[in-house]
Amino acid sequence: MFVTASFMFGGLIAVGQTQTFAKSNKITSNVSMAKVNSDDRNVTLTGKHQIYTKAQSLKGAKPVTTKRQLQKLAKSVRSKDTFYAYRMATTNNQRVYYKIVSFEGKYRGWIYGGKIKNYFNGGIRHTDTTTDVSLSEEVRNTTYHLKSTGTSGDVNTWKAIPWTQYKAGLKTKDSTPYANDKLKVTAAKRMTRQYFQTYYYVEDTDHPEFNGWINKNAVEGPEKVITNTVNVPGPKETVTQTVTVPGPTKTVTVPAENKLTINYLTYRFDPSGKYTKATTGNDADWTEETSTVSSGIQKDYQRQFAKAIDQIKDKKELTSADLDSLGNGQVFMRLDDEWGEYQVSIRVNYDKQKNVAEIVLTWEDRQTTVSRAANYYLHVGDNFTPWVLLSDFVYQGYFVSRDRYPQFFTIIENTVDTSKPGTYEVKYYMNDYPDKIRTVPVTVQPN
Repeated sequence: MFVTASFMFGGLIAVGQTQTFAKSNKITSNVSMAKVNSDDRNVTLTGKHQIYTKAQSLKGAKPVTTKRQLQKLAKSVRSKDTFYAYRMATTNNQRVYYKIVSFEGKYRGWIYGGKIKNYFNGGIRHTDTTTDVSLSEEVRNTTYHLKSTGTSGDVNTWKAIPWTQYKAGLKTKDSTPYANDKLKVTAAKRMTRQYFQTYYYVEDTDHPEFNGWINKNAVEGPEKVITNTVNVPGPKETVTQTVTVPGPTKTVTVPAENKLTINYLTYRFDPSGKYTKATTGNDADWTEETSTVSSGIQKDYQRQFAKAIDQIKDKKELTSADLDSLGNGQVFMRLDDEWGEYQVSIRVNYDKQKNVAEIVLTWEDRQTTVSRAANYYLHVGDNFTPWVLLSDFVYQGYFVSRDRYPQFFTIIENTVDTSKPGTYEVKYYMNDYPDKIRTVPVTVQPN
């Protein structure tokens, strides 16, 4: 019988593993892939090879992700979990490695890519983040207008469709000046992951700086008058029925009379690519943790951005700079002594006409916990391994099986001898915290 106690750790660092063949391997070339079309450098993970801090076959290479994280990324349908290859290196043993970064910038490192240059294999495969959509003659010949304007990314144009390219950026940050412009659609593409939305490439003759990609739902054409010819009972005669199909509604911008309203939405990220709403207790997977963490995250956000909230609370209209001050697009970490560590993404939406700001907080579990023995007892002749002193290990939100403990912990002393009775010691530390050495007394009792 032994006594256990739970301890919580924080932080995110890479965990190394020894490469037995590293000494003889060298990099023979390391070049930029800038000359390769950017669309051809979008890749997804196969889950067959880890991402490392340097080419895996080199001495000192450490994995960037755990195996659990790697499998999660390989199965993900999130657009943010698409990767971009930007450097290529070859070794003297004819291996090719690519330096990659995830679209949201969370993961970055080198991965094995096969033995042929500019041909993705091994740990990555090429992916098309969009597919071309054919334009009908009606769409090509229609003159469009913006349905609404403002600072939201949904009503502005982009240099590339958002989350289909690494660091895809906006062309414009406020579409208000282009409210009445005539727009022509010259191309269309559909996203192949997560959102599967269709975007139009629009051209603005009056203001070419507005040319770019925009969500197809953000534009509309003029009203149409449709004439249907129908037959009615009675004498042969033709009745013409005229139906007016709604088109654009002209928006007149007037000073907002409403005081700014700020709404909060908190979501727990689901690795399957879905988002579990975390603002009510109605969800099937609702837990006490979900409720407690979501409430704490909202309060933590309000505390961290208290100054920005105070500065905009009485405004009649928010600007793009105001949305940035509220943390739009930023990420912060929340540490919770009871529940662990969480990564929180911030998105701020704004309805200009209603003067309503919506702050969306999406959190992902990053906690690290482990149960460890305070002391341990066994009998002469029993089998013993130091790893039985640890159990229920969760690293950054992911359960780790015992056979992988050596990747995360280092045993620096083990005096246990089960052939004779006595009191022995095991000393170890977690690789993330090498200065925190733990000593566990182990007692071997006579039979």
